[in-house]
Amino acid sequence: MSTALIQRIRTQAKKRRREKPTKGRLAQNIKMYRTRVGLTQPDVAGICECTAQYISDIECDRVPSLRMLALVAIALDTTVSELLAGVPSEELLTAD
Repeated sequence: MSTALIQRIRTQAKKRRREKPTKGRLAQNIKMYRTRVGLTQPDVAGICECTAQYISDIECDRVPSLRMLALVAIALDTTVSELLAGVPSEELLTAD
């Protein structure tokens, strides 16, 4: 590999690290439904029998398992389909 190519790859990698990532659609949907029904993260965590930190992680782009997603949907009085509305398939490839 040429030195110029290596330098260009390093520069692009640094630029990507500086860019602020945006939250995924699933995280946005879960937070929207949670606030709509007036629940806090600890409230949802209690219903789902997990930690509030885990719910926070989900709202910050951690992709939950299908089982946990179903529990969150029940807690938020909605469906898994509604939570997944508009979510690109690439976003779901890193599920727990």
